[in-house]
Amino acid sequence: MPSEPSARCRTSRTRETLRKRSRSRPAPLSRSAVGPLVFVGLAVPHMARLITGADRRWTLPLSMLLAPSLLLLLLLLADVLGRVVVRPDELDAGVVTAVVGAPMFIALVRQRRVVAV
Repeated sequence: MPSEPSARCRTSRTRETLRKRSRSRPAPLSRSAVGPLVFVGLAVPHMARLITGADRRWTLPLSMLLAPSLLLLLLLLADVLGRVVVRPDELDAGVVTAVVGAPMFIALVRQRRVVAV
């Protein structure tokens, strides 16, 4: 029969392991839920930079002003497009934003224009 201190130590170690695992669960779950929609959050600073140029003093404030309105607008358009394209069924808004966003980011990466900092 194990002594009391060793059983208590094993229990506290198990308890600590369970705490660590339970804390790490929400992060991947939330990322998998909103991951496809992150494109909108990545696109806003690029759109702001297209408007303001390379001046970072204006890019960040404009990004903060554009983000809520563009997020709403782009997600609403993606949702409507997802409902209209496959009429009897529905296409997820994340799929639509990925289909639209992938070519946009490929175009941004392939640009040869370098902006001076």
